Amino acid sequence: MKSMTGFGYSEQVTDEFSITAEMKSYNNRYLDLNINLPPVLSPLEEQVRKHLSEHISRGRVDVYIKMREFITASEIVVDEDAVKKHMQALQKLADIAGIDEKIHLSHLLRIDGLLKSYSIFDPDKYWNILSPILEDCLSKLDVSRVKEGKTIEKDVLGLIDALNKEVELITREVPKFEEKIKTMVTDKFREILENQVDENRVLQEIASLFIRYDINEELSRLSAHLKSFQDTIHTDTLVGRKLDFLCQELNREVNTIGSKSIVVAINNSVVNCKEVIERIREQLRNVE
Repeated sequence: MKSMTGFGYSEQVTDEFSITAEMKSYNNRYLDLNINLPPVLSPLEEQVRKHLSEHISRGRVDVYIKMREFITASEIVVDEDAVKKHMQALQKLADIAGIDEKIHLSHLLRIDGLLKSYSIFDPDKYWNILSPILEDCLSKLDVSRVKEGKTIEKDVLGLIDALNKEVELITREVPKFEEKIKTMVTDKFREILENQVDENRVLQEIASLFIRYDINEELSRLSAHLKSFQDTIHTDTLVGRKLDFLCQELNREVNTIGSKSIVVAINNSVVNCKEVIERIREQLRNVE
């Protein structure tokens, strides 16, 4: 079992660059990636998103990556057309002013825009820089989520034990439940008909009520769901959605038992069961 809550941090510093990656994850019904990249790495956002989605299935994940380059790969380009036009303009200015002076390079260097610098973006180069730091940060995030998941698993298993005890209590009360139906029907017939009670009619009514209020099938399904829950929680797969579904099924069976029961002890256990199931679901909201 793995929690959706976790934290990971990684950094690397070389002679050419420094880079840091930080990831924070929270519970969320679906996968929601919030990726913050520096401008130099922004073309890699889709690649980062794809990589993360292959390792994380659910939760909101905030990703913060910072990078500083000490050596920048760039290219300087001369705007030839602009240089020619400025040369012509300067020469014309000198002629108009009556200045007999040649145009020097120093004059042109004072003019903005004649030299243009472009950063060279090599996606393979930057991905090779980013991917190891991303992988290390993701690994640390995963470790923290697994650790938190073990704590949740321990709590949930304790709650499942409590639920099993309530189911055992309800099962022990079933004979009393059936006896109460018999007594209730018999007393009602005798109250109305006194000594003219037809025993066959009484038995038919008791049988009819047994069919209507029988909870053995619900108890059987409840036990099966609990076993499936315990088997699922120990697997290494992503269990959050399946366990949440099983909680819905557990709640359905408990509600049905509650609607049929006329025994106080069973009713009390139903209330306890519903409370325990809700606590389990609260814990599972943070499970991937």
